[in-house]
Amino acid sequence: MTRSAVMRPIPATVTRRLAATPFTTRGTTRTHAVDDAVEFLDDAVELAHGVVITAALPIRARLIFGVNPRHSDGGEDEPQSTRGQCQPFPSGFHRMSPFRVRRVFDRCRQAYAAGSMNVSDTKKFLDPGLVDFGANHSGGRRLELLGGVYVDRPLAQAGLPDRHQPHWNEAAVTFHPDSTPDSQGRWELAAPIPDPWRVAIPLGIDRHGAREPAVLSLEVRPAPSGQIGVFLEQIEQWRWLARVTPPAASMLSLFAHSGAATLALAAAGARVVNVDASRQATALARRNAEASGLAAAPVRWICEDARTFVAREIRRGATYDGIVLDPPSWGHGPKGQPFAIDRDLEPLLADLARLLRTNGASGRLAPVLLTCHSPHWHHRRLHDTLAALLHVDRVESGTLLCRDAAGRSLLLGDYARIAPGR
Repeated sequence: MTRSAVMRPIPATVTRRLAATPFTTRGTTRTHAVDDAVEFLDDAVELAHGVVITAALPIRARLIFGVNPRHSDGGEDEPQSTRGQCQPFPSGFHRMSPFRVRRVFDRCRQAYAAGSMNVSDTKKFLDPGLVDFGANHSGGRRLELLGGVYVDRPLAQAGLPDRHQPHWNEAAVTFHPDSTPDSQGRWELAAPIPDPWRVAIPLGIDRHGAREPAVLSLEVRPAPSGQIGVFLEQIEQWRWLARVTPPAASMLSLFAHSGAATLALAAAGARVVNVDASRQATALARRNAEASGLAAAPVRWICEDARTFVAREIRRGATYDGIVLDPPSWGHGPKGQPFAIDRDLEPLLADLARLLRTNGASGRLAPVLLTCHSPHWHHRRLHDTLAALLHVDRVESGTLLCRDAAGRSLLLGDYARIAPGR
């Protein structure tokens, strides 16, 4: 048998992956379609090892990039009017040599490069979202897209991969940390930024009492520490809170910062007490509430040290259906009260257990969510601590992460949570 007669079918897992991908020529999925097509074609070339292959390559994957669907086995061209549309994969397979596969791959890249000139760069990526991350000569960095503005910030992690995206030089806002310990850095603005500068985060539910989607409008506010007031890795937790919180639940939100978790609870119809030690953060949270259409929601805004507030609530005999907290690794209250997560988290959780009411055998009335960004508090440790101090068995836990435009995961924290009824 000659080499050219050898047939190697692409594994079904590869063909299913591409066939199941929704391709489109518009919106942010264009980049994803290219990535999937390129990955598929590279797999095909790799698996062929220089021999003729049988590739189940859907016509729609080539049409979307304007590639002529004529095949070496005599297949007919698709009508010109169908180009750029999602077409179903016709029956049968097409023989394609590795050279032919590589030609299609190159045509895809060329067509995408030409077509991308007609699409705004920022529209290719999720906004708000992580565009890229990686290391260079200055250390780890992350590139985010926030309200149409590229933001370049440090990323203090070891072992980071190389950067992928070519958009780093388009950053309008860049943070430069100071090289001296315990000092603040500076923000550099290369272009005007919106005023107010906000991002919109749909929660996936209708706002309680209104026939309209619940959308958080959060202000981007660069701080001397390098923070921006928005934590992208928390978005899925905010959506979970909005989804599982019962209307009229009594919720306590500690270390509330810019108030996103508080507003997710309020959007679900909960009554919330928002507690943060910073007056600036509390003022920011109230502005976010107004911009999100939740200015009239039943939220109490408290500027207080978390442990001091909880101790006072215990003395008052107050109780709550659910609790959300995102403690820092270290911090201080309005009167200088120190907080260190290694020393203070477990006593705080023990106190919070006294504030939580249950519904007997039915379990928790509302969610409990604990998140943190401290390296010594892995999600398994959060899980075990929460289970032991709140006397529950069914605790979910995992990592807080963001995915960049290439689909790579960036781990930024951990969580443990208890759904209502557990």
